[in-house]
Amino acid sequence: MRKFSVLLTALLLIGVSAVFGQERSISGKVLDSESGEPLVGVSISVVGADTGTSTDENGDFTVTLPDGFTKLRVEQTSYKTQEVTAAEGMVIRLVLSSTVLSEAESEVLTEAEVEVAMGTKKGKGYVGSAQTVQQETIEKKSPSDITKALAGEFSGVRIATNTGQPGVESKVRIRGIASLNAGGDALYVVDGIPYGGDVSSIDPNDIVSTTVLKDATATAMYGARGANGVILITTKKGTAGSEGKIEVDLQTGINFRLLPMHDRITTPEEYMEAGWLGLANYFYMNSSTPNYDVAKQQATDNLWNMGGENELSGLPIAYNIWTQNDVIDPKTGKIRSGLGRKYSPESWQDHIFRIGKKYSAGVKISGGSDKTTYFTSINYLNDEGYYIRSKYNRLTATTNLDYSPKKWLTANFKAMYAYSTMNRLGQGDGANNGFNFVYYVPPIYPVFRHNPADGSLYKDEYLGGNQYDYGRELKRPFSLGINPAGALQLDQNLLQQHNLALSNFLKFEFIKDLVITITNGYNFNFQQASQILNKFYGDAQGVGYVYKTDQMFTDFTSRQQIAYKKTVAEIHNLDAMFGHDFRTLELKQLSANRSGMVKPYDFELDNAIKLRDASSTASDYTSESYMGEVRYNYDEKYFATANGSVYGSSNFAPGNQYGLFWSVGAAWNIHRELFMASAKKWISSLKVRANFGASGNDQIGSYRYTDMYSIINSDDQPAVNFVRKGNPNLTWETAYKANLGVDLELKKGKLYLEADLYNTTIVNTLAFRSVARSNGYNYIPVNDGKFRNYGLELMVKANLLKTRDVDVNFRVTGSYSKALVLANPRVNVKSKLVEMPLNDGRAVGHFIGDIYTRRYMGVDSETGFGQWEQWTDDNASKPDDPVLDTYIYEHEKTVDDNGNIVNKRDVQWVKEQITNDPNKASRFFIGKNAYPDVFGGFGIDASAYGFDFSASFEYLIGGYNYDRIYQNLMGDGLFGKSNYHKDIFKAWTPDNTNTNVPILLAGKVAQATASRPEYNGDWSDYGSDRFLISNTALKLSNVRLAYNFPHKMIEKVKLKSLSLWVRADNLFVLSHRKGYDPFTYFGGGNDRYQYTPLSTLVGGLKFTF
Repeated sequence: MRKFSVLLTALLLIGVSAVFGQERSISGKVLDSESGEPLVGVSISVVGADTGTSTDENGDFTVTLPDGFTKLRVEQTSYKTQEVTAAEGMVIRLVLSSTVLSEAESEVLTEAEVEVAMGTKKGKGYVGSAQTVQQETIEKKSPSDITKALAGEFSGVRIATNTGQPGVESKVRIRGIASLNAGGDALYVVDGIPYGGDVSSIDPNDIVSTTVLKDATATAMYGARGANGVILITTKKGTAGSEGKIEVDLQTGINFRLLPMHDRITTPEEYMEAGWLGLANYFYMNSSTPNYDVAKQQATDNLWNMGGENELSGLPIAYNIWTQNDVIDPKTGKIRSGLGRKYSPESWQDHIFRIGKKYSAGVKISGGSDKTTYFTSINYLNDEGYYIRSKYNRLTATTNLDYSPKKWLTANFKAMYAYSTMNRLGQGDGANNGFNFVYYVPPIYPVFRHNPADGSLYKDEYLGGNQYDYGRELKRPFSLGINPAGALQLDQNLLQQHNLALSNFLKFEFIKDLVITITNGYNFNFQQASQILNKFYGDAQGVGYVYKTDQMFTDFTSRQQIAYKKTVAEIHNLDAMFGHDFRTLELKQLSANRSGMVKPYDFELDNAIKLRDASSTASDYTSESYMGEVRYNYDEKYFATANGSVYGSSNFAPGNQYGLFWSVGAAWNIHRELFMASAKKWISSLKVRANFGASGNDQIGSYRYTDMYSIINSDDQPAVNFVRKGNPNLTWETAYKANLGVDLELKKGKLYLEADLYNTTIVNTLAFRSVARSNGYNYIPVNDGKFRNYGLELMVKANLLKTRDVDVNFRVTGSYSKALVLANPRVNVKSKLVEMPLNDGRAVGHFIGDIYTRRYMGVDSETGFGQWEQWTDDNASKPDDPVLDTYIYEHEKTVDDNGNIVNKRDVQWVKEQITNDPNKASRFFIGKNAYPDVFGGFGIDASAYGFDFSASFEYLIGGYNYDRIYQNLMGDGLFGKSNYHKDIFKAWTPDNTNTNVPILLAGKVAQATASRPEYNGDWSDYGSDRFLISNTALKLSNVRLAYNFPHKMIEKVKLKSLSLWVRADNLFVLSHRKGYDPFTYFGGGNDRYQYTPLSTLVGGLKFTF
């Protein structure tokens, strides 16, 4: 009975404590937001209660929360005090009190300061759309420049890497098409200062976080510069009160071409068989008594160009590598068995591509006292491309100092310097482009010059070694006089850059609740481009050219800001800011080139004797803005923000220079409402946010508001030449942006979701209006046109597994974006402005990117001729004449005699007619668009027992574009003039009539007969939907495996941390055709001159002490 009484009493006490008071323990960690280092001795107190604790040497803490208390106050000398909502496993990042941020940056970083479980948690009051990538994510990708680390990490952000040249930054586009003609580049802001330099000059290892601002909330601080979105880069600083830290980072690896090329013909035998097929078809189609067996024999007899008149083949007999001429068996169409070779042509790919080396070494030193913090880094990068001699070297040095001599005064000084050299030989769109050669040179042509009689190699009398074959002696029909493998040994194309970025700020807090900051930033960039075209061989043979261009860019920004913050009755929170911003930049360029080189490797102009051209230009830009913002927060539940700026730009004439841009927004923390109390077990956070505003764009170039003239030489007298027409009425392009978003966190970070729906209407688009050529010019810049850009974005992060030793997380982003044309620019017709029906392929009511082209209708099974769709107009005066541009024809407007704008024609279409001549085929919208319907990325991050693993993927769904490389390889040119894709063997023949590939005619013409029209082999690769291909694709962009040594294992050697890792980039692209990579351009497609992105395998060692 006594035992029962004791048990009953215990149960009653437990029940009473459950009803009247319940305590819980929360554990977490506190880190420095800049360095990521743990902070020792940070005070953690429960707001409204008398309990608290402090962090240990690892930054860890455990605090007991009485029932009903959810807030923690986090305080440390030299850091900003924070109040945060308690959550198990939370990571709190403290910001130095000396850190000066814009209002937008401050709000976003405040959101990023509190992490729950697997990722970043947005803060309580930000009303806009913004996402942040922290240092850990950047380090996992270990990129050469920061843009390559962003792919797939943000919803609504596309990254396009259209070259493998090391040192060239990727293109970034935020929320699709922001402007048609006024640029779409985002603004980079580094530590609060707009950055006008090359982002690739910033060492990614110095970056602690990158944040993307997507909507009109960026307007307040950045005005027009933030019209296309803002990318905030925060670099590392020292840690206050620390003893100092030295970090060493070593990397080494290789760059190579792993992504496959198109399935082109690679052997001389296959190439001869393809050319023979075209010749056989030519003889068959042009015979008065067609007999395919006879035509095959004629093809074998005429394979080679013997140098006579009216030769059918373009392949010179001097390039015959075999011991006999009739190399094709006419019965089989294959190379005869047992043929002997005089020599084997060298592989162009082997002499143009290589495996490049990559290595880097960096040292960082950081630390600080209560009043001063410091961070210094130096890094060297050597990055070789897989194209021989393509290379990028970069040396960076950074210093970041904070000093607080008084409680009310904080100062910062930062300097970033980068020196880089880049060799970019053979990458332009000229004849010496090696990628063009590797794709299209027939594999029968050798790299080196061989004796046609016995195949022996000629020696180079100038340079020694084997002589490169430039095709002049043997009259090679492909790129006569060009050899990019030889040019790699003699030509030069070097770019050197010096980039210096300086910034400083002063912060004054001598009045309570008032903060005054003065921020200045200066960016200086000098680059020198030097090029040599050698005098021994190639297109400068016998002469030699030297080119040199010097360019100097300076950018100065100064911002003054006053901010006020007040809390009334503990629930009313008011923030206000007013500021002034001034920016001036100047660009100067000097170019010259001379011919008649003396020394083969001297870049100086004095190394050549004859001046061919010299010029210099200068341009400048000035902007000034006044901005303000007011934010109100009621009890951490309801938030309202209003901001605006008056922004002036020198790109417009006086009277049109200033624009007013603004935004308003609100947010609601629903999870803090009483009616959500029962759901708190599942819903940790739920916020709805909305904003609307206007931003401006002035990126149409300098001096477009005035007429431009050039000074020319007229009989040795100066004269003025008209260049272009200006428009003094030109003014701001304006975008009205609306955003509705929701942030949801479940089960204390087990699942986190962000979704945004946005709509942007762009009016007064900066465009160009066509005018009659009788005016002396073709167009003028105008504000005319309108389009709408809208979309949906989603980001999901999930903690799949979390134990003491194992942590597995999954992330995915997805975005849908479309841009609809609402109005096109207008042209002057009979003194009235009439809207253009089609402007650069864009039509009202159609999406930007809708494809306007011919429709391929397959192959005529009787003749093998290609077929294309043709439209005619029954109401036309000549109803049998084809209409080539159907949309313009149907929608073109005119002005009638009464001054009314009316349709120019009353059209009665007759569609789906067939023509064998693509020059008579009709173009129309075919119902396909170049841009993907959905794009994004996903990845997994896992850690277990010291090992870290991560993998990042990118994907595209939908969209179509031209596979230009495939199109060119499927061309039917003169035999010997270009290579083929292996699909060319699917071409129509009398023995293969069931195919979609037109007849191959070796670049010749099938003459007309009584039963068929004339057909030109050149027509086969005319642009049509035949060469469109889906952009749907999947890319494995990054994989990394690392091991972090336990502290107990390394403390004996005085190390604080030690990690080893290996990383691989661009491991595969799965697309609808081998060799097609739709990730390199925003709208897919490719380019025969393109340096295909490289793949990388790198290992590294990182340790601190």
